[in-house]
Amino acid sequence: IVPLRGELNVPIHVVTSGSVVDYTIQSKDFDIAFGIVAEREEGETVVKETSRQDSHRSAIKGRFLVGSVPCAIIFTFDNEYSWFREKKITYKIKVTPPSFENIYRGRRT
Repeated sequence: IVPLRGELNVPIHVVTSGSVVDYTIQSKDFDIAFGIVAEREEGETVVKETSRQDSHRSAIKGRFLVGSVPCAIIFTFDNEYSWFREKKITYKIKVTPPSFENIYRGRRT
């Protein structure tokens, strides 16, 4: 539950370069603002700009590749614009490391 006038951050730590992150986001009854950033020692990279999503009408799905590690991928659910309603959300985040074959192929010269 994202409180009214509030925000929920879900950090996911990724340590293997070449990992793929898949996500599905859905809210019940009302929209939610949603965004993703990757935090590293060197700074922050915006993966998906925070914007309001009609995730109550259909699930928001996405996928991206993580190149630079270690990093924290921060999924942000922002409800600061809502003065009257908390938002119920469900999410599924899956991090799939690269296969051994892909790692081996990437290191061959």
